[in-house]
Amino acid sequence: MPDRMRRVHGAMLLLVLAVAAACAPAAPEKAAGALAEPQQPRAPKVVTVAFGRLVTAVEVFGGGVTGRQSIMPLIHNLVVYERNYQEWVPQLALEKASVDRGTWKINPDGTMEMTWKFHPNIRWHDGTPFSTEDIVFAVNLRKDPEMASQSGIAQGRLDLIDRISAPDPLTLVTHWSEPYVDADRARSMEPIPRHILQEVYQRDKRAAQTSSYWNADFVGLGPYKVVNWESGIQVELARFDQYFLGVPKLDSVLVKWVQR
Repeated sequence: MPDRMRRVHGAMLLLVLAVAAACAPAAPEKAAGALAEPQQPRAPKVVTVAFGRLVTAVEVFGGGVTGRQSIMPLIHNLVVYERNYQEWVPQLALEKASVDRGTWKINPDGTMEMTWKFHPNIRWHDGTPFSTEDIVFAVNLRKDPEMASQSGIAQGRLDLIDRISAPDPLTLVTHWSEPYVDADRARSMEPIPRHILQEVYQRDKRAAQTSSYWNADFVGLGPYKVVNWESGIQVELARFDQYFLGVPKLDSVLVKWVQR
């Protein structure tokens, strides 16, 4: 394997370890009545990762494979994600759509319908509650031919989704024009914060494409939030205390790009 590729894969591994640490359960509390120990100031828990290749904001926050595999899992969550190779598990969703549970239906006319339920108390990094309307907005935006970012449409077959709705803030229903075997992976259904981008998207699609949301001002749903983005140098991530799966164990993650 070339040295450059080896450095990239090494960085990816470190970031995966950081994700695991971030989502691990906290240590159990001492039993009531146990002798209290004097509390010492706690040193911040920080992970610094050196990345052997410049990764653009488009790759990190857009459709680039390298950025999404290594950095994006720290700052954003998906409906379903690939935990191991070909092992897709729910993340924002409570469970994957299933034929056995009746949440994945093939209709007599050859169309298909899927129903998803989501965790309560999911919040964007700015504190705004997540809603399944954020996914409705994201899918419609990605299907818009006037939007420059069309990555993932073919992969997730969004062209087969002819209707999508949010009956309530924690329920999503998608209607497909024909069956699609990988629909339960929910590719290209990654949420986009409607409260940030919808108004500018409706007013000026060009401005929506070039919004600072896609780089330094990114707001996600993951265990860490972007606090400082220095293009081509580093991105600093801080713990998101309102993360719906529990407070992350690391205080911050610093990702640096090293040019060799």
